[in-house]
Amino acid sequence: MRQVLEDMRTAEQKETYDDAEIVCDGSECWVGLRRISRRTVDGLLRLAAISPEKFDKSSVYVLNDTGRALLKRPELATELRLALHQGRSFTIENEHIKYL
Repeated sequence: MRQVLEDMRTAEQKETYDDAEIVCDGSECWVGLRRISRRTVDGLLRLAAISPEKFDKSSVYVLNDTGRALLKRPELATELRLALHQGRSFTIENEHIKYL
């Protein structure tokens, strides 16, 4: 999953925004020209690392601030899973979870 986030961030930095999106059509998903598994996309959604951008015939997802924080601090993934499992309200500040 980390490689997908890195690819998306790199494409954003290069301003090649079409390559910075995950596009899914049914069970087929792509980031840039590379096919990725739907399971990877679902995992990123569960971590709230990507956000839906638009829906038409395909589903399109973009990197969000949570995904960027995960790239800076990978151990945040474990903390995110715990916070989501507990159902507690939180925000992410400086790559750390802050409970509300």
